[in-house]
Amino acid sequence: MHKEAALANDLQRRVLGDAIAPTARARRLDRLAPSLGIVFVALQLGLGAVLGGAPAIDAHGAEIQSYLVDDGGNILLAATMSALSAFFFILFLGTMRTFLGRAEGSPESLSTVAFGAGLVTITLATTAGLPTVALAWNDTAAIADPGLVQAAWNLNTLALVPIGGSAGAFCLAAALIILRTRVIATYVGGKAVHQRR
Repeated sequence: MHKEAALANDLQRRVLGDAIAPTARARRLDRLAPSLGIVFVALQLGLGAVLGGAPAIDAHGAEIQSYLVDDGGNILLAATMSALSAFFFILFLGTMRTFLGRAEGSPESLSTVAFGAGLVTITLATTAGLPTVALAWNDTAAIADPGLVQAAWNLNTLALVPIGGSAGAFCLAAALIILRTRVIATYVGGKAVHQRR
């Protein structure tokens, strides 16, 4: 009888432990989410430093071609940093979706818009520069037609238009949830109260 009670208690502890463990892991990831966003922003700022001497939007094909050949290593480094920042942004976006969805409540339409717009934005941001990266790879721009080089450069620059639209939708949807629910102030306030105890 005593053995059966001990086994029942042990089973109950295991079941409760299994139920609590994912919640604890989710809480750790939720606490880590702002740091993931900061890493994303830091990498994006680093892109500006790496690509500092890029030609202007109205530069001639020969000038762009020369830049892609001479600074091809910087462009490849920037592409790597962009892919890495996308990884951190997607992790941030997933936790932000859960956080804003809980705050918004059913049907979670604005948090879904923010999540979708964030995915579109990061997809466009990482893929728009691929033609330019391909031209920088192994000095391919040196043997490419200057008109093709200029078209790839223009595509890279013009991608800012749809990126701006989806980024605007992302920011607007998130801002509306935050303003409507005051979830950030509550979250920060709750942390402050919790730390005092």
